[in-house]
Amino acid sequence: METDEFWALIDAARDGANGDPERQTVLLTRSLSGLAADDIVSFDATFRATRAHGYTWDLWAVGYLAAGGMSDDAFADFRAYLMGRGREVWERAVEDPDAITDELGWGPNRDPGEAIGDAEGLAYAAAQAYEQSTGSEIPALGATDDDSADEPAGMPWSEDRPAELAERFPQAWARWGTDDDG
Repeated sequence: METDEFWALIDAARDGANGDPERQTVLLTRSLSGLAADDIVSFDATFRATRAHGYTWDLWAVGYLAAGGMSDDAFADFRAYLMGRGREVWERAVEDPDAITDELGWGPNRDPGEAIGDAEGLAYAAAQAYEQSTGSEIPALGATDDDSADEPAGMPWSEDRPAELAERFPQAWARWGTDDDG
């Protein structure tokens, strides 16, 4: 699937969902269901490859700070959440995670874990669409995005060293960090 087509499908679902990641998943699944089976598989492969590109320590650190902690599963959902925000936000997030601090779309009355968790379904939209369209499971295309690397790319960080997080991610730290973390 061409990159522009992939992001057009994400954007159309996002625009129709009015900021609701669960609704975005429903709309994306519906759109994908109207495609040929090979195109659905291609979308899934593009989704996984794109999400794998964001498997970095820096992006995980910003997610960790924003959510007040983040497991590896939540980090996968966080990347799906950012992808759901569209190509521009995603590319900025991968290029300079600290710079997207103000882009994170949960307000003071929304729990970040809930917002991130609601986006988990985006990762399964293609599988659901494929099953709806063909009656069978989507073919496995090898390793999943996070299985292809032992650990994230880049320089590791530790939640036990808050001064390091504050220095490396000043915008995220200013918004969410506390010296009580370690």
